[in-house]
Amino acid sequence: MAASEIEQWWIDKFQENLGPIRKVAGWTTQQLADELGVARQTVSNLETGKSPMTKLQYLALRTVFSAEIARREDRDLARIIKTLVDDPIEQRIRERRAQEQDGEAVADNAPVNTDGGNVADNAATEKRKPSAATLKASKTAATGKPTLSTAMQALAVITGASSGLGAVFARIAAREGYRPVLVARRQQRLEALAAEIETASGLKPWVLALDLTESAELSRLMDFLETRSVTPEIFINNAGFGDFGPMVDADEERISRMLRLNIAALTGLSIEAARAMKQLGRGRILNVASTAAFQACPGFGVYAATKAYVVSFTESLSEELRGTGVSATAFCPGPTATEFGEAAGLDESAFGRISLDKWERSAAACAEAGWAAMQAGRTVKIDGCWNTVLAVSAQILPRLWVRRIAGVIFRNVPRK
Repeated sequence: MAASEIEQWWIDKFQENLGPIRKVAGWTTQQLADELGVARQTVSNLETGKSPMTKLQYLALRTVFSAEIARREDRDLARIIKTLVDDPIEQRIRERRAQEQDGEAVADNAPVNTDGGNVADNAATEKRKPSAATLKASKTAATGKPTLSTAMQALAVITGASSGLGAVFARIAAREGYRPVLVARRQQRLEALAAEIETASGLKPWVLALDLTESAELSRLMDFLETRSVTPEIFINNAGFGDFGPMVDADEERISRMLRLNIAALTGLSIEAARAMKQLGRGRILNVASTAAFQACPGFGVYAATKAYVVSFTESLSEELRGTGVSATAFCPGPTATEFGEAAGLDESAFGRISLDKWERSAAACAEAGWAAMQAGRTVKIDGCWNTVLAVSAQILPRLWVRRIAGVIFRNVPRK
């Protein structure tokens, strides 16, 4: 009795009873589809038998229902799965083994191939085998229990996802088969982006409208993942903002919010993500810094200091994670065509009055470079050759020269 044959019994029995199990869980077809991150029609086709259930889908569904049982302590749901699926299959296994022991097992008349198992079994297994793209998306580990980071796809959390680099990172994640978790303050923008991603990729992102400058909101994000028993394989700390102008004239509350978001939130989320990923045995963390991290920036002093922290912190975290299967990358963009400059008041500076068209990188090109560096496990990545030259030069030249040059470029001006 081949292990693949037993697996198929379980898969077929679970598909046969998927509808009743879902109803006992109290979910509509759409709600189960949302939990899995697939289209409603996919669940409907599985329940009606129009599509054969793959092993990957079976593991995903067992993971979802097991998480729901644990969350609600739902004995009824556990009992119905045991009654409709587990008990009949276990009984069937016992009967087959008894037949084999008594020498009464019925010979399989299907032709046998050289790889073991019969042609019919292999054909059925091949038909049910998930595609290479699906396997890439799932990142499933072949262990005794399902280790899918989410029900049907590996998970990618992106903070600051409502615009700019964050929105592009979310699109890239979905393109690469990761189910995005979109985190930012602006609910409408997140929902619009989620709809766009679902239309383009078929993946349904989770949307979390949170203000990460508030510690309670940070806890909500981690609780959201914990209650669903999921561990992200990608965590992109993109949320952050700057503020241009003399520090002595700056709004104290705005500076405090910047420190909480650019430093405290990033630190806490990075550590939590690293801890969970280390247990999983794999994962990628991308912390978005800036080329401003490599020199003093009069007029942008607090922001530049926060980004210097991000680079230093990420380098240390990367080294601590060496050999664990988890990496941490500090990504340092230069001028990029996003809403950042306008939000920071950068257009009021001498630098802002210079046309940035020749300097700016598109958000798409910048995010692609960051994603590639993260997947390659790079510790620090400066975006673009010109930005690299400037950053390296800032480390080589006398610091006095760098400060004076930065002072000319980022000359303080009255704020709006």
